[in-house]
Amino acid sequence: ARAHGGAAWRRLALALLSTAQGRPSTPDKLFCLGPMKTGTTTLHRYFARRGYASCHNVCAEGPGREPWYRHAARRNASAEHLARFQVFSDLGDLADYAWLAATFPTARFALNTRRLLPWLVSKSDHVARNRRRHGCGAVGTHKSCKVGKRDGYGVYTDSAMTDNSDEAIARWVVEQ
Repeated sequence: ARAHGGAAWRRLALALLSTAQGRPSTPDKLFCLGPMKTGTTTLHRYFARRGYASCHNVCAEGPGREPWYRHAARRNASAEHLARFQVFSDLGDLADYAWLAATFPTARFALNTRRLLPWLVSKSDHVARNRRRHGCGAVGTHKSCKVGKRDGYGVYTDSAMTDNSDEAIARWVVEQ
């Protein structure tokens, strides 16, 4: 299916949520388990336009808001937006999908992917935009853009500080 429309895309979307029909007491959910830059915004917009309660990354407003996948990774079934939304996308690869399947037995799961080279280019462009937004150079390491909080290893955790140097990208490809 193409990422930006077409009959195949519509058939896929309908198939993913087909079991939601006729079961108002147990509404199905769709969890998109692919990483960022794999059509997650397109999936979110597609379902939102069709009336589904769709969550792309952060679903709640106000203080203490967290991405849906963090609640799933911590197995937090009481998280309001896990109950309130039907479709979840963006960074689903960080969620505990075995727990999601056990907690939401009628849920559907989609592994959205993208070929490696286009994904790397898109991810690098995404990081470059974030780095520039924070006043840093488009390409660099965590050390060259010190914005955000540090984790236990002294690395800045804001996505703007992702190391998108050629060396880091090559290292990631080799490690995978």
